[in-house]
Amino acid sequence: MISPSVLVTATVAAENTTSGMAVIENHTTNQTVYMDLQGNSSTALCRGSAEWIVENYVEDGVRIPLANFSSVTFTDAFAIGPDGKKYTPSDHDAYIADIVQNNTILTCVAIDGDDITIHYIGNLFG
Repeated sequence: MISPSVLVTATVAAENTTSGMAVIENHTTNQTVYMDLQGNSSTALCRGSAEWIVENYVEDGVRIPLANFSSVTFTDAFAIGPDGKKYTPSDHDAYIADIVQNNTILTCVAIDGDDITIHYIGNLFG
Protein backbone atom coordinates (compact mmCIF):
# COMPACT_ATOMS: atom_id res chain seq x y z
CA MET A 1 0.00 0.00 0.00
CA ILE A 2 1.18 3.49 -0.77
CA SER A 3 0.44 6.22 1.75
CA PRO A 4 0.51 10.02 1.38
CA SER A 5 3.99 11.54 1.06
CA VAL A 6 5.55 8.26 -0.11
CA LEU A 7 7.99 8.73 -2.98
CA VAL A 8 7.86 5.93 -5.53
CA THR A 9 9.73 5.53 -8.80
CA ALA A 10 8.27 3.22 -11.42
CA THR A 11 10.18 2.19 -14.53
CA VAL A 12 8.77 -0.03 -17.25
CA ALA A 13 10.84 -0.99 -20.26
CA ALA A 14 9.99 -3.21 -23.21
CA GLU A 15 13.17 -4.35 -24.91
CA ASN A 16 11.13 -5.78 -27.77
CA THR A 17 7.63 -7.20 -28.33
CA THR A 18 8.28 -10.28 -26.16
CA SER A 19 10.57 -9.15 -23.34
CA GLY A 20 10.53 -6.35 -20.80
CA MET A 21 10.88 -5.41 -17.16
CA ALA A 22 9.03 -3.37 -14.53
CA VAL A 23 10.74 -1.94 -11.45
CA ILE A 24 8.97 -0.16 -8.59
CA GLU A 25 11.15 1.54 -5.98
CA ASN A 26 9.68 2.82 -2.70
CA HIS A 27 12.21 5.45 -1.60
CA THR A 28 10.49 5.84 1.78
CA THR A 29 10.86 2.19 2.82
CA ASN A 30 13.87 1.41 0.60
CA GLN A 31 12.01 -1.54 -0.94
CA THR A 32 12.27 -2.48 -4.60
CA VAL A 33 10.14 -4.90 -6.61
CA TYR A 34 11.19 -6.30 -9.99
CA MET A 35 8.93 -8.05 -12.50
CA ASP A 36 9.85 -9.63 -15.81
CA LEU A 37 7.32 -8.92 -18.56
CA GLN A 38 6.65 -11.48 -21.25
CA GLY A 39 4.74 -10.95 -24.46
CA ASN A 40 3.77 -13.45 -27.12
CA SER A 41 2.14 -13.44 -30.54
CA SER A 42 -1.32 -12.66 -29.12
CA THR A 43 -0.23 -10.24 -26.36
CA ALA A 44 2.86 -8.48 -27.64
CA LEU A 45 4.48 -5.72 -25.62
CA CYS A 46 3.50 -2.85 -27.87
CA ARG A 47 6.21 -0.23 -27.17
CA GLY A 48 3.79 2.31 -28.63
CA SER A 49 2.08 3.95 -25.66
CA ALA A 50 2.54 4.90 -22.01
CA GLU A 51 -0.04 5.45 -19.30
CA TRP A 52 0.01 7.08 -15.88
CA ILE A 53 -3.13 5.92 -14.12
CA VAL A 54 -5.03 6.26 -10.86
CA GLU A 55 -8.07 4.00 -10.83
CA ASN A 56 -10.37 1.95 -8.67
CA TYR A 57 -10.66 -1.76 -9.16
CA VAL A 58 -13.20 -4.57 -9.36
CA GLU A 59 -13.26 -7.29 -6.70
CA ASP A 60 -15.54 -10.32 -7.03
CA GLY A 61 -17.42 -8.53 -9.82
CA VAL A 62 -18.09 -5.42 -7.73
CA ARG A 63 -16.44 -2.06 -8.46
CA ILE A 64 -14.76 -0.79 -5.29
CA PRO A 65 -15.47 2.93 -4.69
CA LEU A 66 -12.61 5.24 -5.56
CA ALA A 67 -10.87 6.47 -2.40
CA ASN A 68 -10.54 10.20 -1.80
CA PHE A 69 -6.81 10.39 -2.45
CA SER A 70 -6.68 14.22 -2.58
CA SER A 71 -4.10 14.34 -5.38
CA VAL A 72 -1.41 12.20 -6.94
CA THR A 73 1.42 13.66 -9.01
CA PHE A 74 3.57 11.77 -11.49
CA THR A 75 6.75 13.81 -11.93
CA ASP A 76 9.23 13.55 -14.79
CA ALA A 77 6.79 11.37 -16.73
CA PHE A 78 8.11 10.33 -20.12
CA ALA A 79 8.33 7.46 -22.53
CA ILE A 80 10.97 6.51 -25.07
CA GLY A 81 9.34 5.41 -28.30
CA PRO A 82 10.54 2.65 -30.62
CA ASP A 83 12.14 5.43 -32.64
CA GLY A 84 14.35 6.33 -29.64
CA LYS A 85 12.63 9.70 -29.21
CA LYS A 86 11.55 10.94 -25.76
CA TYR A 87 7.83 11.68 -25.49
CA THR A 88 6.28 13.66 -22.62
CA PRO A 89 2.62 14.19 -21.76
CA SER A 90 2.80 17.86 -22.74
CA ASP A 91 4.46 17.51 -26.13
CA HIS A 92 2.59 14.55 -27.57
CA ASP A 93 -1.02 13.75 -28.25
CA ALA A 94 -1.90 12.93 -24.64
CA TYR A 95 -5.34 11.50 -23.99
CA ILE A 96 -6.72 12.68 -20.67
CA ALA A 97 -9.50 10.62 -19.11
CA ASP A 98 -11.27 11.67 -15.93
CA ILE A 99 -13.09 9.04 -13.89
CA VAL A 100 -16.87 9.35 -14.03
CA GLN A 101 -19.15 7.05 -12.01
CA ASN A 102 -22.90 7.32 -11.60
CA ASN A 103 -22.85 10.60 -13.57
CA THR A 104 -20.40 12.11 -11.05
CA ILE A 105 -16.98 13.34 -12.15
CA LEU A 106 -14.52 11.97 -9.60
CA THR A 107 -11.17 13.20 -10.92
CA CYS A 108 -9.60 16.14 -12.69
CA VAL A 109 -6.29 15.79 -14.52
CA ALA A 110 -3.73 18.55 -15.08
CA ILE A 111 -0.56 18.35 -17.16
CA ASP A 112 2.33 20.75 -16.55
CA GLY A 113 5.39 19.97 -18.64
CA ASP A 114 6.50 16.46 -17.69
CA ASP A 115 4.27 16.33 -14.60
CA ILE A 116 0.76 14.87 -14.39
CA THR A 117 -1.44 15.63 -11.38
CA ILE A 118 -4.69 13.80 -10.78
CA HIS A 119 -7.03 15.49 -8.30
CA TYR A 120 -9.90 13.72 -6.55
CA ILE A 121 -12.96 15.99 -6.77
CA GLY A 122 -15.70 13.40 -6.19
CA ASN A 123 -17.16 15.03 -3.11
CA LEU A 124 -16.65 18.59 -4.33
CA PHE A 125 -20.19 18.91 -5.63
CA GLY A 126 -21.98 16.25 -3.59
